[in-house]
Amino acid sequence: MEFIEEQIIGILREQEANAKTAELCLTLTRSAHECRT
Repeated sequence: MEFIEEQIIGILREQEANAKTAELCLTLTRSAHECRT
């Protein structure tokens, strides 16, 4: 899975706003398996 620059910036902003990493991963990948690898 590849992200464009705007997506990466959005991810970093969500993380700075105290979003949980696991929640971000699931939102972005839609797969718990991808989050573990």
